[in-house]
Amino acid sequence: MDLEIVEDKLKKLEEELEEYRKNQFHKVEKIINEVKLLETNIKELNKRKITKCLVNANKSFEKKIIEKTRKCSKKKKYIKDIKKDIVHELMLLKEKKKNNNNNFLNTKFNFQYIHAIENEINKTFLVLNIQRQYILKFIFEKLNKFKNKSLAYYDKYLNIQKEIDTLFHSINKSALTDIFVLTKNSLFFQKELATMFQQFHYQIENSLTHT
Repeated sequence: MDLEIVEDKLKKLEEELEEYRKNQFHKVEKIINEVKLLETNIKELNKRKITKCLVNANKSFEKKIIEKTRKCSKKKKYIKDIKKDIVHELMLLKEKKKNNNNNFLNTKFNFQYIHAIENEINKTFLVLNIQRQYILKFIFEKLNKFKNKSLAYYDKYLNIQKEIDTLFHSINKSALTDIFVLTKNSLFFQKELATMFQQFHYQIENSLTHT
């Protein structure tokens, strides 16, 4: 066999080897870029989900607070109206007392009536105070529940983030393993090529010697 043919074959083998290396390098680089892109997309998706949950929770909580505030305003207005009516009744009773000052029985009756009204007023304010305490207790319980839910969502977010980090860590290990295997295969291919070349060269030398 002519030496030029041998050299041409060797050049072709070297070109094929170089092309193989480039292809493997591009594949590895593509895998790494895809892994990075996947990591970025997952982190962005998690941020959007957490932000959406917090916004919805805040809107719901704000709506409930507004409703409670409106109810409290209505009750305050109702109490003011009651106070006005009571003051008006007291004024009427005082006026009636002045007009009937000479009648002892009538005066005694008026005082009893006033005392009964005062007792009714005290009972009304006691009931309203109990209702106010109940409303405040209800609001604080809702606040605590919202706080606990927020903490639970945050803990879930941390757990998900840890799982994602573990996943990417395992993906990176897998990618490194693929790179190692590709490199090892490339070295094995080089050794095989060198062995073939030595055998080929040895055969040429033997053929030249015998001729």
